[in-house]
Amino acid sequence: MHLIDELLNVVLPASCVVCGHAGVLAAWRALCGPCVEALPVRVEPVGGPPSVTQTFALGPHDGPLGVLIREAKYGKNLGVIDSLGRHLGEALTEAMDVDAIVPIPIPTTRRWVRGFDQGERLGLGVANATGIPLRPILSRRAGSPQVGKGAAERRKLPICAISVAPGSVPDRILLVDDVRTTGATLHAAARALRRRGVVHLWAVTVSHQDA
Repeated sequence: MHLIDELLNVVLPASCVVCGHAGVLAAWRALCGPCVEALPVRVEPVGGPPSVTQTFALGPHDGPLGVLIREAKYGKNLGVIDSLGRHLGEALTEAMDVDAIVPIPIPTTRRWVRGFDQGERLGLGVANATGIPLRPILSRRAGSPQVGKGAAERRKLPICAISVAPGSVPDRILLVDDVRTTGATLHAAARALRRRGVVHLWAVTVSHQDA
């Protein structure tokens, strides 16, 4: 553990959100060293919508990654979401031959309530880790939250709920989101982009969850 982590844990002791042990790393603000070391270090291909060439994820949502995502989103722990973005970028197995990182956004109203957009912060972390430019060109209309909905309800997410900003769009895009469940949100984003002429689309998420 680095000196700054040791000092912070003396002044502001905290417990790891995954294992409960005292002493967390400053960069994560909620995770201890052993739990950080246990995180997956490479993304793996997972099932995704046919509108996306290939979807990747770090690992299953039912485990430490799911705990971290909930801590980031509902505990409003920006240290965790930023660290997850950086870790996700570092976990890409090879340099992605893409022109831009495009995050999947949350609706503006939800961003006002939450105080941040986890998709945008994840995308920024991936962009910083890979050197690929960030292009937050998607917007999303407010709708009912997907948490707690079944697979059939999630798949009904209308394509028009996600739109692309006016202007030029990159030719080769890597979509970034926190969780892939049914793939409905990725599909909506991909369809909106393909209507604007994008042909090459990949996606990466922190975790994947079976519907």
